[in-house]
Amino acid sequence: METSAYTKRMIKNRNLFNFLQFFCMFIVTVVYIIAAASGNTAPTTDLQSQIGVIAYSMAITIIVLVCLLCIVGHKVRTTIWMANVILGAYLFGTNGMYLTFGIWLFDEYVLYNLYTHYKTKATINKEIDKRG
Repeated sequence: METSAYTKRMIKNRNLFNFLQFFCMFIVTVVYIIAAASGNTAPTTDLQSQIGVIAYSMAITIIVLVCLLCIVGHKVRTTIWMANVILGAYLFGTNGMYLTFGIWLFDEYVLYNLYTHYKTKATINKEIDKRG
């Protein structure tokens, strides 16, 4: 039972789009935290105060979103994207919120669909390779 070249390509594409999904999700969070810590948006000048405000706001956001996660039953990806939207709105106003929504929509409707497409193809081709 050797895996065919086509199946390997499908698995490689599946892994690529899965990586791109998580990269989009976490790079937005990292960029927002770095931008806030650098002092571009926070009203105080003390770096320790800025980091404290960021940590406090993220902790409150995560607590609220984990409660929402338990109540609604969505996956963790949705909760992290909601935290990114709230953090973007808090740090950069409506522009940050709209930018985050745009990246979220691209992730949800392009990257996720490509990931599921290649995941399904890889699964089907693995079964074909087993039989044949």
